[in-house]
Amino acid sequence: GPAFELYKNEVGVGEFGALAGSYQTVFSNTPLDPSEATISWTGGAIVDNPFLLVKDGNSAIAWYLFDLSPSGLGWNGMEDLVLSNFWPNQGAISHVTLYGRNPVPEPATMMLLGLGLIGLAGIGRKTRKN
Repeated sequence: GPAFELYKNEVGVGEFGALAGSYQTVFSNTPLDPSEATISWTGGAIVDNPFLLVKDGNSAIAWYLFDLSPSGLGWNGMEDLVLSNFWPNQGAISHVTLYGRNPVPEPATMMLLGLGLIGLAGIGRKTRKN
């Protein structure tokens, strides 16, 4: 199925995505031109069936994509991911992104679920009065 962007950390910009509070990325070597990074789980939700994209900021189209799912590299979502030696002496990491096949529910979906539950509660209350 389709993969959804759940966590992204861009050098010098910060974190984005539904799981931004669940993961943290520390870029190393030089802050604005890093060649290494470590992604750590800080608690909370875990990426389901994850893929990792590592993008080079110095080249037009240079990236690595890893299948971290149980059938791929077998990452459990809680172990540290240490990223290094992608573009020795010629590039740097511009951002890292975790994709998952099962997205976190969108706010609109959660609102519809909540409205449905309120409706069911109202029907239950009405039948009890009768």
